[in-house]
Amino acid sequence: PELLPEATPPPELAFATLFGTSYHEGLIIYFGAGCQETPLHFDEEENIIFVLRGSKHFVLYPPNQSENLYPGEYPRHYFSNVPPGGDADRFPKFAQARSVEVTVKEGEALYLPYGWWHAVRGSEEPNLTLNYWYDVHPN
Repeated sequence: PELLPEATPPPELAFATLFGTSYHEGLIIYFGAGCQETPLHFDEEENIIFVLRGSKHFVLYPPNQSENLYPGEYPRHYFSNVPPGGDADRFPKFAQARSVEVTVKEGEALYLPYGWWHAVRGSEEPNLTLNYWYDVHPN
C-alpha cells in the first residue's frame, strides 16, 4: 500500500488514450523472488511492463506463429502446450516458430501488444514490475 501513491493510475498515463479502457484490475504489481518463470502464453489485453528492480527476459512470438505454438483448448487457449525447452517429438512445429528475445532491465519498459505470445524469466536477484493492462482500442 505504501507504493500506491507513487504509481500513476492507468487512465492517467500520458499514452493511455492510445489504448482502450484500462483493465478492470488496473495496475498489477509482480514481485519475483528470482529466477521465476512464466510459461508460454499470450494476454488478451494490451500490456505495458515497467521493470522497477532486477530484469525480465522475454521470448516473444507474434500472433502469426500461433499454429507453431500449440495453443491449449478453450478456456486455456491462451497457454501453449509446449513445455519449457520444447519437445520436438510431441510438438515438431515448435522448432519452426520465429521468436525475438529481449531483456528488459531496471528503469526500462516493454509494450506487449494484444495476442503476442511470451515466456518470461526473472533475473537471478529479486525483481519487481508494474504492469498496466488495457483493452484493445476500439478504433
